[in-house]
Amino acid sequence: MRSLKVSALVLAGVLAGAVAAPTAFAAQSAPAAQTSQGTVSSIDVKANSFKLSDGVTYMAPKGYKLSALKAGEKVKVAWVMRNDNHDATRITMIK
Repeated sequence: MRSLKVSALVLAGVLAGAVAAPTAFAAQSAPAAQTSQGTVSSIDVKANSFKLSDGVTYMAPKGYKLSALKAGEKVKVAWVMRNDNHDATRITMIK
């Protein structure tokens, strides 16, 4: 009887670890979102990117119309770092 209880406890521990492990891995692998604010200094439509006055270049989100941005405009950029690129996830104009 004692052997059965120990086996049940071991199995419960293994199952709990199997359920928790993917969640912990997913939390570690998701890039941390950050935000920056600045003035747009240049836009490169071919590269789908724009640069702020601090010199940092951001890749625009897929489908974002860079024609909406103008040099000299103030923006807030939510971004994540992927493959050495600042990938913008959201661009908001600041008035």
